Amino acid sequence: MTGNAVASTVRVQRSVSLQCPKLMEINYTSWSILVETMLRAHCLWKTVLGEDEDEKQNYTTKAIIYPTLPEDVLLQVTEYKDAQDVLDSIKIWYLGIEVMKKGRLQTLRGELEWLKMKDNKRINVFSGKIIGMVKVVDTEEVMEGTMKEVEEAEEEEKFEVTKVEFSVMIVEIWALSYECTKC
Repeated sequence: MTGNAVASTVRVQRSVSLQCPKLMEINYTSWSILVETMLRAHCLWKTVLGEDEDEKQNYTTKAIIYPTLPEDVLLQVTEYKDAQDVLDSIKIWYLGIEVMKKGRLQTLRGELEWLKMKDNKRINVFSGKIIGMVKVVDTEEVMEGTMKEVEEAEEEEKFEVTKVEFSVMIVEIWALSYECTKC
């Protein structure tokens, strides 16, 4: 080549398929990291932060999130207009479930130790402990019953509490009942 030759660069754009696994009870943390990364890669994270109110970007963001959701979660979050609300409700639901699972596991461990009848204890003390456990179970059944009542009331449009607000209330009630059982 002569000294007059000009070097040229060719830029090839490639389409990269970004995939995220389905959200499950056990993978919320990794799912949220992957979703955030995908949204940042598509320059859509500002939509989630509420910094960009472009309707098309909001729908694009939801279009990326929705296929990663199980059907029951998808049906719950479709009522939200903003992608930010969608992700917030998922976060509250899944982190609340994790808090409840961890707390319940600790409670069950404590109850198991609690149920060991020591030689110096009397039967009435032991039976009192069992009755206490039954009351905790009854409380959990009442909470489940309340959830069913709220869902039925929502169907009849008599109750105006969103599922996210109700989920937060359930987590708070459970946390309070857990604290009471530790006393």
